[in-house]
Amino acid sequence: MECKRILSANMQVYGVRTPSGESGKKTVSRLARGEQTGEQTGAQTEELFVTPVERKPSVDSHLSFNDTYENEDLVDPHEKPDLDSIKKRLYTRECQKLNVTPIGAFVREPTTSELVLKHYSMGANGAKALAIPLMLDSTLTYLDLEGNFIGPVGLGSLVEMLNDNICLSNLNLARNNLGSQGAKMVATLLMKNRFIRKIDLSGNGFRDADAEIFGDVLKENCYLLELCLAENEFGEICGSTFGEALGINETLESLDLSWNHMRMKSIRSLCSGIKENIGLKRLNVSFNGCATEGTECMGDALANNSSLRELDMSHNRISDMDVVHLAAGFKNNETLSVLKLGNNLLTAVGSLKLITAIQRAENCPIEVLDLRHTSVFCEFQTIVKEIQEIRPFRVIHDIVVHTPKDVDTVPPPQSADTEKNDVAVDNDADGDDVGADGDDVGADDDNDGGGDDGGDDDGDDVTKNEDENEAEVDINDLETPKSANDNEDDQVVDEIETTTEKTTDSDPD
Repeated sequence: MECKRILSANMQVYGVRTPSGESGKKTVSRLARGEQTGEQTGAQTEELFVTPVERKPSVDSHLSFNDTYENEDLVDPHEKPDLDSIKKRLYTRECQKLNVTPIGAFVREPTTSELVLKHYSMGANGAKALAIPLMLDSTLTYLDLEGNFIGPVGLGSLVEMLNDNICLSNLNLARNNLGSQGAKMVATLLMKNRFIRKIDLSGNGFRDADAEIFGDVLKENCYLLELCLAENEFGEICGSTFGEALGINETLESLDLSWNHMRMKSIRSLCSGIKENIGLKRLNVSFNGCATEGTECMGDALANNSSLRELDMSHNRISDMDVVHLAAGFKNNETLSVLKLGNNLLTAVGSLKLITAIQRAENCPIEVLDLRHTSVFCEFQTIVKEIQEIRPFRVIHDIVVHTPKDVDTVPPPQSADTEKNDVAVDNDADGDDVGADGDDVGADDDNDGGGDDGGDDDGDDVTKNEDENEAEVDINDLETPKSANDNEDDQVVDEIETTTEKTTDSDPD
């Protein structure tokens, strides 16, 4: 209420009144708001005018700022000031009181539909000085105060200004050191103001304990469309809180939880809520720790979700094996059109598995596949061209490498019959082939160096077949055929024996 009290006092100084004669009340046009639809219906205009009376100069009418505006003492008291002039005077007066430097961008154009005041380091007092003239604004729809370190104190002044505002729909309070106390103030604002559609609260140091606050907001607020909670400190607890809220909320379209500390357990709980959600269209969980378990749960969520259109899982330590679980959800999903998996642990093998799954899924509607800093095979590009012949499809990837011949190939197992028919190979030390001279049966598999044995250690037995049911071969039944050289040797021996007998018979002694 402090901002309203200050505004009322300043309006009395400038002689500004409402038609009812009460100073400091609502002095700008306000539209009757429809509680159910949130649309502007009808208008009740309260004109702003100045009573032509003499006014005494204020004690702090002489401002010490280098002139970007007219000195108040030089203004004709009978002249009717416009809204811009009043807002400038209100702002510069409060800046002087709070000992802060006025922001030139606001002084030059105090009335606009989009007010962007990024990184001015205005602090808590600067936010308080700005909130007072903004209470008179009826055209502002977008307010960007990112990186101004306003803290919970400065946020309190802005919340007081925004509670009754019916024009602002987009609010950026990123990187303002709001903390847990600021989270409660934002929740109060979102519970009361039903006209804010987008809010950015990234980089404000929110923790797991604060997740319950935003979970309650998502359960109760049915007007908020986009919520950004990136770059905070949410961890293992927030997943169950947001998952439960998403299972109830039907209006939120975009949720950004990137750059947090969500790991497998938290991601698994979040995915359970996504499975039941029917309104979420964009989800960003990049720069977390999904890994194997989180990716598998997300694939299951995609198989059951019918609303999600864009999913960002980049920087999540997703490997080639993990992407298979994610791709399993493409078969039953008919809404996902943008998938971002860049800067993970994917290789060309994983990217090939992913694009193959997309091609085989008949109803897969993915139109944009982001694989930044991920190499791909030539075969990957071939599949992409085949998909592009059927429907619009765009891929972002890194370098193209040649597809190795053995990628994703496994040699077929040999059957027992094939092993039986294989040619025996000599594995002994001498390296000679066994069976070349026709004297051996089977292969010499022992290490005794003999080439005449049948694979047994003593060299006397014939090798047994690996199949126990096959009949054993008796060595006595085997007959070795004589060669031509053997027959000639036998004839020579016979001739020698005959000659010896004749010599013996002819000898008289």
